[in-house]
Amino acid sequence: MLGFIKSDQKFNQQFNRGFESETTYIRSNTAQISKSWTNMSLNGELRVVDDLTDTRSTHHLWTLPRITFAGSHSLLPPQLDSTGLRAFAENTDFVWGTEFVDYWREAGVGGRRLDLHPQLKAPLHISPYLETTATAGVRETLYDVDDNSAISAGYGSGILTRYLYDFNIATSTIFMRDFILPQKLWRMTHMIRPNLSYTYVPYKRQTYLPSMDGVDRIAAQNIISYGLDNDFDLSGMGKNSGAAGRKLVYTKFSQSYDIREAQRDLNGPLDHRRPFSDIAIEAGAYPVSSLSLIYKTQWNVYGRGILNYELTSAYSNENGDALGLEYRYYPASAVNQVNVNVTKKITTDLLAQAIFDHSLATDETSQASLRLFYDPACWSMEMLASAATNEDYRFTILFSLEGVGNIV
Repeated sequence: MLGFIKSDQKFNQQFNRGFESETTYIRSNTAQISKSWTNMSLNGELRVVDDLTDTRSTHHLWTLPRITFAGSHSLLPPQLDSTGLRAFAENTDFVWGTEFVDYWREAGVGGRRLDLHPQLKAPLHISPYLETTATAGVRETLYDVDDNSAISAGYGSGILTRYLYDFNIATSTIFMRDFILPQKLWRMTHMIRPNLSYTYVPYKRQTYLPSMDGVDRIAAQNIISYGLDNDFDLSGMGKNSGAAGRKLVYTKFSQSYDIREAQRDLNGPLDHRRPFSDIAIEAGAYPVSSLSLIYKTQWNVYGRGILNYELTSAYSNENGDALGLEYRYYPASAVNQVNVNVTKKITTDLLAQAIFDHSLATDETSQASLRLFYDPACWSMEMLASAATNEDYRFTILFSLEGVGNIV
């Protein structure tokens, strides 16, 4: 960004370190660029690692570069009064995800990888009461491996390939009923949406391939997922017919059944199959249009009970003021935290925001920051003051010029 180098040099002269924390000895430097079109996106990334430790490692993975191209498009452009096979093709989408990455290591395994994953996604008219969609795809991954290890990893020379295919079918239906509330001024609509899906990815031995990120190991799947959504919406009637409709209450329940887990061989008398996933539960309420209360949790069906949960509330008014409160409890990750977010719109162009994150597990404030944002026509200025647990205090000023960019 413009001005960063000079500002960083002055900061280093004054405090004998750069903008990043002085205890961060392994620093990742990333440059990204992206371009979007209707239903398509092209992204590029460069990532290098600066190792400042006394025992500098030569095994850090650099990305030089990563290019992704993804999107979707109907097989045929829509026409009026289309029927039969053409109508099916018009409603079928060709979806693609393509990635090329060049991984480099000074010592160790790197190389170039091209991952191609085209899919077809089409609606299936099984019944007028069911909304069904099927997705089928193939995946071809090609590797040109560079092995700079002291001892060869044994990948050999030439191009390594991996071929996979995947399939998913999802269906749902809706049951709906209207209830007229007393005085006939409001209508409450209750909607129940059961849903069912099946996903299949075959098992493929992949140990002959290098393992550099998650794309190199695609897990087999043979999973049935199911869920039940409940929605209660409110809309006006009579003299309230002009009132905007809004959501009142909702609940969501979902779970999956792993067929591979149910059929796997046991490793001994103490081993048990556990094909059922945790039940994901979400409930929300909107007492008034400007206030939301949301609860999320996961319940283990094999005796461990509630695994984690979070409570979120948000309030906003017509002036642009907002208050957010959140409590998160994830014992497996040692997270027991309260987050507060307050936003005040001072004038049409000036907004203030305060963020406060406090860990109850360690009785420490992980983040406290104050942000002022001034946004007149053609340009904007943002001032941010923040403090973190490691006594890292920062003050940042960011100028944004329309059509030019950012200056820090």
